[in-house]
Amino acid sequence: MTKKKSKKIVITIKKLIIPIIIIIILLSFYYAFTKRDIAAEVFNEKIYKAEVETAVNRKINEYQQDNIELTNIEIEAIRKQILNDMIEGKLLDKYAEDHGITVTEDEIKNEIQIMREYTGLSEDDVYKQALSKYQLLESDINEMVRSALIADKVYYEVVKDLDMSDEEVWDYFKIRVRFYDGARRLSHIFMAVDSQNDTIEDINKKYEKMKEIRNELLKGKDFVELVKKYSEDTSTKDNGGDLYWFRKGTLSDSELSKAAFSLNLNEISDVIKSQYGFHILKVTDIVPENMSSLSEDKIREYFIKIKDLVKADALYQKSDEKIKEFNKSLWDIYKSEIKIGNPWDRIKTIFNNFLKKLEG
Repeated sequence: MTKKKSKKIVITIKKLIIPIIIIIILLSFYYAFTKRDIAAEVFNEKIYKAEVETAVNRKINEYQQDNIELTNIEIEAIRKQILNDMIEGKLLDKYAEDHGITVTEDEIKNEIQIMREYTGLSEDDVYKQALSKYQLLESDINEMVRSALIADKVYYEVVKDLDMSDEEVWDYFKIRVRFYDGARRLSHIFMAVDSQNDTIEDINKKYEKMKEIRNELLKGKDFVELVKKYSEDTSTKDNGGDLYWFRKGTLSDSELSKAAFSLNLNEISDVIKSQYGFHILKVTDIVPENMSSLSEDKIREYFIKIKDLVKADALYQKSDEKIKEFNKSLWDIYKSEIKIGNPWDRIKTIFNNFLKKLEG
């Protein structure tokens, strides 16, 4: 082949290569541009930025209702956490699928019904107003509940065999003694109030009845006998109304908590209204304040009394740590199926960095 012919071929190849390169670049930009609305892909399922932003706005609104204004850094941290949670939800779904863990439609319906009754949203119009307020559809709630139930079942399998010896619980307790200062063992007499069906007259009658019961107690009637006779808490009715031990700050109802930790040993509370109904509390045992100032033998005496409470706390912490480790392992197991971000965002970042260098 002559040099002239060879040169012509090279020129022809160059003429062909340049358009091909341009086409490839344009196709790459087009592909990246069409992916611009995607925040992540997990098992080829897309998580869209709009989904993430809706959840972020919902969280911001929750803070604003408590008069808390977030900084841009805090909002970005929330955005990152929400995306991570969405990815983790898909990882849990995949793990559940791989291990035959399922949730039925009936389980979802039952859980939603329990949730609606607990929050006072039993009536459909009230329920729909609440969903509208938080920019949610009923299908969103169904999916949230389904995901939560799947997570519960998976996590149960992860932690079901966890246990701790008495010495391990004692070691846990020794460095957290102050958390149990002033703990109280409580019993109660309970009368339920149905906020959806009870009339004001019904509620007032129940309140008056509970006042009568309290007067009987003040006159010396036996608490356990009155529990058996009047209490509507079926789970404690047969054991004298015993609610067991509570640490400070662990009673979810503020009025119950305030009363419980202001009563002395064997003292009876006033009639207290909670979201469930009316209660009369009795303190049946107390752990002293400043336990750490006592001798180790004395501390161990109180530890034996509240050992089950301490063990529950210790196992909760151990379970939480185990679940965090498990979630981290899911990212490792399925890492090849997780793609965070999109090509368009990466191109924009490269371009912005290039511009910054030019400006610098």
